[in-house]
Amino acid sequence: MQDPTRARIAIVLTGGGARAAYQVGVLRAISAITGFQNNPFRIISGYSAGAINGTWLAGRTENFERAAQSMWDEWSEITPEKVFNSDVPNVLYMVMRWIKDRSLGGVHHNRKQINYLLDTLPLQHFIRSRIDYAGVRQHLQSGVLHGVSITSVNYHTGQSVTFYSGSEDIQDWKSLNRVSVRTDLEPDHVIASSAIPIFFPPRKIGHYHYGDGMVRLNAPLSAAIKMGAEKIMVIGIRGPSAQSVTDPETNGHVTLGEIAGTILNGLFFDSLDADLARLARVNRTLALMSAEELGKGPDHLRRIPVLVLKPTEELGKQSACELARMPGTLRFLLKGIGLKENRGTDLLSYLSFEPKYLRSLLEAGYEDTLRRKNEIIDFFS
Repeated sequence: MQDPTRARIAIVLTGGGARAAYQVGVLRAISAITGFQNNPFRIISGYSAGAINGTWLAGRTENFERAAQSMWDEWSEITPEKVFNSDVPNVLYMVMRWIKDRSLGGVHHNRKQINYLLDTLPLQHFIRSRIDYAGVRQHLQSGVLHGVSITSVNYHTGQSVTFYSGSEDIQDWKSLNRVSVRTDLEPDHVIASSAIPIFFPPRKIGHYHYGDGMVRLNAPLSAAIKMGAEKIMVIGIRGPSAQSVTDPETNGHVTLGEIAGTILNGLFFDSLDADLARLARVNRTLALMSAEELGKGPDHLRRIPVLVLKPTEELGKQSACELARMPGTLRFLLKGIGLKENRGTDLLSYLSFEPKYLRSLLEAGYEDTLRRKNEIIDFFS
């Protein structure tokens, strides 16, 4: 295998709430397969919960094995209480705020209305205290990392905004509804990117409020490409069963939980699948062109090899993903929007920060990746 510190190999980590534990299992398996001492990814692009994993890796890039293991250990110990404030008074307060704000309508239109269901102060504390932001800046300044990006949606403008830091060679970009902002990456950027819409509170940065990085994002590979990626590894969280059409039993109506789960599936899955298909078409087209023809192009297009690592089984169908394992107050809240043991499991898989489920995702990511050992060795060759 080539020295990974010389190539601009990028890793793209997309969102999925609790499902992002799968990415950590993949990273630990890559470390075991390659034996790399240093982090082989010089470009890191994170969205939603993938922004947490991405910045964690960027801050500890000097020892890839230790970084992957530390992420594994942290995810193994996560509980719902470390993500949400599930105390009875807090949950009841949130419920009463929702009822009051919705029932009053426009009577108090100047009053700040609540726009989220779950208090995520514990998660915000984790993001602030456990990620080494000084390490991220140090590794970028030394050139060990070429670029790191975190993407969020601006709820005021509707634009997908990529906050990034990296080499001076990287130029700002703007296209369609996507813009970039060069800045030092801070906890607020990660908190904003991982704020699942409706469930987690938006984060204010400057004059604007931002939310989950997968909202309004139609090109998840774009940031890595704009930062100069020569190869891209993508860790997906979509299993094969999510691509098939099923005919589940229903009782004649659809719940709010099922609607929310379907919306989140669209946010976290569809844009990545479409972007991968688009890049595959571009690569096939460029393979037919000569080096001279490529050099004449105004966009400086280049062929970018991609390796996609994803679950062999649908993560939402894991037996450990059970509503009964959630704290009582959260079960009460989730049942209120229609979640049951056999209905709304897609939504539950994003919010189930429960140790047994998370460990099953870690193990699944690790085992799935070990089975693709030869492809991974070829990717880094």
